[in-house]
Amino acid sequence: MTPNQKRTLILLTGAFLLCAGLIKFFPANEPPDPLQALFPNVEATDVARLTISEEEKSVLLLLNEGKWTTTDHLAETRRVEEAVGELLSLKIKGPIKVEGMQVRMSVSVSTAQGAEHSLFFGQNIPGGTGVYVKTEMGIFATDRTPFSQAILGEHYFRSRRVFTGARSQTSGIRLRGPLSVHIHKSSFGWVLNEGLRTIPADGDRVERFLDTLFDLRFDAFASSPPPNTQPTIQIELLDSDEKVIDGTRLTLMPPWLASRKEGPWLPSTSGLDAWQAFDVNTFARRSVVWVEPSQVVRMTIEHQGESWEDTRTPTWQGADAAQVLDLLGRESATWIPRHSLPTVGSVKLGLIGNVQDLNLLYSQTSDGHLLWTPAGAAFSMRMAKPASAEFLAIADSLH
Repeated sequence: MTPNQKRTLILLTGAFLLCAGLIKFFPANEPPDPLQALFPNVEATDVARLTISEEEKSVLLLLNEGKWTTTDHLAETRRVEEAVGELLSLKIKGPIKVEGMQVRMSVSVSTAQGAEHSLFFGQNIPGGTGVYVKTEMGIFATDRTPFSQAILGEHYFRSRRVFTGARSQTSGIRLRGPLSVHIHKSSFGWVLNEGLRTIPADGDRVERFLDTLFDLRFDAFASSPPPNTQPTIQIELLDSDEKVIDGTRLTLMPPWLASRKEGPWLPSTSGLDAWQAFDVNTFARRSVVWVEPSQVVRMTIEHQGESWEDTRTPTWQGADAAQVLDLLGRESATWIPRHSLPTVGSVKLGLIGNVQDLNLLYSQTSDGHLLWTPAGAAFSMRMAKPASAEFLAIADSLH
């Protein structure tokens, strides 16, 4: 080999090694993923209408004022969201040519912005996991088979909730039956109206009762015989204007049944068993105040003609305010009709936010009880003697 040939071979070898190194450290761009989103520009929150049809079965789902409904009933939101998510997460490849595509399921999607999309799903792809789908752009292959066979079942999307009203709009409860009670929110917290009497209600118990009602579910949608020999109770949920926003009649003992709006009696979960023996006193409040201590940011005590005030920023300046709140929040009082004894002092509580101060007037009986009356209320709370004495000791020490 001549010297020139050797130099040429060395140069070619070096060039080859250099190219190999560049390829190793600067690899070529990977080919793009052949799969693309079926709905690249649609979010789940955009969908306002969904229709799924297969042979003679069909379901229509509509979003109306924030609630999904079927043609006849309120829909189970979780299942609708799962169906929408399943559809929007589909990936497709194509377009491709298919001879003799057989439509087995059609789907129509409408968005809140007015866009409409029609899809026609066909047979399984030979050797694959998806199916053929026909869109406005042509025929594609999906990455998987959408939906399960159960999705078009008669009651698949139907809500099983016994009470379907909005919890956030519920400001009152009316019970009619063996127990007739009217409970509603007021400026004095939850209160019960029994005839001409207004009774302060225990807010925690009322909220737990509402939890029970909103947790009730229908076990099945097959009608049962009416409970002719069983005690039943009509429960109505009211808004702030005392208008009925939901109503259901329920049995008070097994078998547990529920009937919405005079409809058929359906088997339901047993939620009222813990409330079978309830009466008015079940909901009666036993504390003077009904607000959480964390809501109170200012306290003013008027006692024996003198005034004392403390502010929480973020803690109280002294320990007395916290002790007074603890006393007023204890279950150591019973309600009585508003009394006529002279007022000897007051505790005014300033609350977080643009909320009117809570003004509690107190009087003292000859036997040592303090009677607490929220300003403007038609009831008073009779505090037990030990708690009364403890409060007076704190009030005396502040002046």
